[in-house]
Amino acid sequence: VDPDNGSSFGDESPCKAACRLDKPGAIKKLIASGANPNLVNMLGYTACTAAAALGNVRCLRALAEGAERQGRKLDVNVVPTGGGKTVLERRPVLHAEMRYRSSASSSRR
Repeated sequence: VDPDNGSSFGDESPCKAACRLDKPGAIKKLIASGANPNLVNMLGYTACTAAAALGNVRCLRALAEGAERQGRKLDVNVVPTGGGKTVLERRPVLHAEMRYRSSASSSRR
């Protein structure tokens, strides 16, 4: 079985799906099975960008440690297709957007 083969979520690697679902244990197993933690999808996103965007620190740690065990470095500087900032650079903006949305929905109650 190819641990990098896409999932039922479309153009998403199993590692990226595990990051989106905050499943660091699954990431460890996938990487131990040979999954590439730096696999980039057609839009330029990786498991790392998913974990960073969602604030899943345990997944980021699992990716970084797994990459190191494979003799790789986790690529934290991936820029999505179309340019812009890396997810790690956008992280403060994402937090601000989430706080704004949360407070806006609270005030409507």
